Amino acid sequence: MNFFTAKVFNLFTIALSAIFFLSAVMSIVTTVQNENRITLEFERMLAEIDAFNFNQSLNNSNNTGSEEVVEGALFNNGADAFLHAYYNFIESDSYHVISRGSSTNTVATKLLTIIVSTESKNVMIKYPNGDASYELISYEEGNTYDRTEAKFIYYHKQNNLVYMNETKNVRKVNGDLIATYSSSWKYDQVDIFLNEVGMLPGDNIYEFSKKAITEVTYYKETKVNNKIAEYQVQIKSNPTLAGKTYARVIKYIGNALELPYIRQMKTSAIIDGNGVLKALMFDDEFDVKTNIILLGEKIVKCKSNATYNFVTIGGEVLAPKPDVSNATAR
Repeated sequence: MNFFTAKVFNLFTIALSAIFFLSAVMSIVTTVQNENRITLEFERMLAEIDAFNFNQSLNNSNNTGSEEVVEGALFNNGADAFLHAYYNFIESDSYHVISRGSSTNTVATKLLTIIVSTESKNVMIKYPNGDASYELISYEEGNTYDRTEAKFIYYHKQNNLVYMNETKNVRKVNGDLIATYSSSWKYDQVDIFLNEVGMLPGDNIYEFSKKAITEVTYYKETKVNNKIAEYQVQIKSNPTLAGKTYARVIKYIGNALELPYIRQMKTSAIIDGNGVLKALMFDDEFDVKTNIILLGEKIVKCKSNATYNFVTIGGEVLAPKPDVSNATAR
């Protein structure tokens, strides 16, 4: 007997159509949810830009050099927009950048799982004469696991030396992280420091490229009076290609025992109509092997985020240089 009648076939076709329709609807819903989530992330970035500029008593157009609204789009796609803006910043003769963020660090033992939360503030400065500094501040409320510390690295181009200072004296004042250092600066040869860290202050931490960008997850051109005023871009990168130097910096900052395994590099950028960065946000995940107080050697799973705000790109840098006149050899 032939059970596969026209009626059964029609029911089968209807069922397949329903499944396909539901699958398509779910895909659309997921896409909309992702776009809404990313939109909220950019709204938060814009709010942080406004708060940063207010606190610094700066106008954002002074940060980037222009607020002119451009007639047409400068870029064909999100990858081009991101790469242009990023390298315009990092290859500039001078800049002053302040980033703030947080990280959630998870350590699993046989008996329990420990979650350590830290806040961070980094100040990156490149002076017009080639000098550069990098201050890295980490703050753990209560300092239970000894994660509160700061490092200040200063590259003096004329002397061709790297100066370093460290401190555990970090305070949180009105939401801002402030580190207080002694006058006991140490210096070392550039090649020794490069071998240890992989870069100098003022160098590029990330090897972003078209090849390294695996996906443009969001791209939006914001218009004012039918003219491009702003670009919003979010990308994901291949850590093997884009994170070689970044991995060495993580190892140095975190006092890690070996290079970390980077699981995710997601980067968002807000770019003005002239292709100049207004803000960057990094959302990364990585595993680090390090010594934890009371626990010993452990693998720490880290989720970190940081938003970079730009005091200036190009031109004069008003921030003072550290006094390293009494520095001694490391």
